[in-house]
Amino acid sequence: MRRILNRTLFLCLLFTFFLNTLCLPQAYASRKKFIPPLILADYNECTLITNLGSLSGGDEESPGVTFADLIPDNGFARGNWGYSLKLDYDVSKLGEFSFYWIKLGREVSGKPGVTRSLDLKKYNYLSFWVKGLSGGEKIKVELHEDRDNDGVFIFDKDITSYVYTNAYLPEGMISKNWQKAFIPLSAFTRINDRSKMFELVFVFENKAGNREGAVCIDDIMFGYRPESVLTSGKIKRIKAPIASSFRINRTAPEKHRLFGKINRLEIKAETINEHGSPLWLSNNQ
Repeated sequence: MRRILNRTLFLCLLFTFFLNTLCLPQAYASRKKFIPPLILADYNECTLITNLGSLSGGDEESPGVTFADLIPDNGFARGNWGYSLKLDYDVSKLGEFSFYWIKLGREVSGKPGVTRSLDLKKYNYLSFWVKGLSGGEKIKVELHEDRDNDGVFIFDKDITSYVYTNAYLPEGMISKNWQKAFIPLSAFTRINDRSKMFELVFVFENKAGNREGAVCIDDIMFGYRPESVLTSGKIKRIKAPIASSFRINRTAPEKHRLFGKINRLEIKAETINEHGSPLWLSNNQ
């Protein structure tokens, strides 16, 4: 009797193993491969050259001017370290506008003014952090497509598509606090081919209500999220971890001068599930 039971149990386990073997490839195939974000510019190296090695700059020619500068950790850098981009603009006169441009691709060697395009087909959103020095500033965000692939953007020949930042900020407008603008690339409705993306431009317009002012921008990136998340209108913004909850080997970090070979790190943070319940995250390293 015992032999029969053991044999039955063995056959059940063997059947379960083969069933899982057959099903796992299908399960993994149904999952979309993780797409790491593309950080265009974080300004931590104190340069206007992007993380991709492309150029950027302000429109310093009147009428309407924008001066681009980098400012260190003095409360203006996102995360209170490194640098952030500061844009001082003046579009005080009627009809004036000015801008800060970022080439998405590198300049072609030996061809000044000719720039490669950037393939953004696997990404579906643009994000960046922004704060105003006064609050109430308005930014038009443009994406340019190099339609003919000649490496030079020509207005009315290539494609321009734009949105206004306020529609994509948690507070509905730029304020004196850092906010993350989260813009689905589908909002740039005139873009036809995301493999030919040429420039990202931040525009200040007199007609939008701007006069003279300054904004800070940091951590510009392109990323991917499931379309269901992008279109739901319920994008979860995860709160910062609770500082007092950080533990190293179950004790407060100030009690540790050095880490040992094996450490248990714990921090109480909000999860990304729909209930937002807290979770203790541990990492042995």
